[in-house]
Amino acid sequence: MTARPGLRAAMLVGFSVLLVACGSSRSVSSYEPGVYKGADDPLLDLQATPEHQQRLRERFTMGQAQR
Repeated sequence: MTARPGLRAAMLVGFSVLLVACGSSRSVSSYEPGVYKGADDPLLDLQATPEHQQRLRERFTMGQAQR
C-alpha cells in the first residue's frame, strides 16, 4: 500500500518544518561552578549596611515572636 503523492508531500513538508524548528535554537549557555554570570544585584550593597542588617534582625525577631 503506497501513500498518495499529496500526503507524501505534506508529510515531507511537516517533517522539514520540525527539523528546522528544532535546529534553530542557538542559545548556548556556559556554566562555571561558583561563578554567577548574571547582572549585578543592586540590593547586594544595601544588604551590607549595618542599618539594613538591624532592620532584618528586627523583622526576624518580630516574626518569630508571633508564632
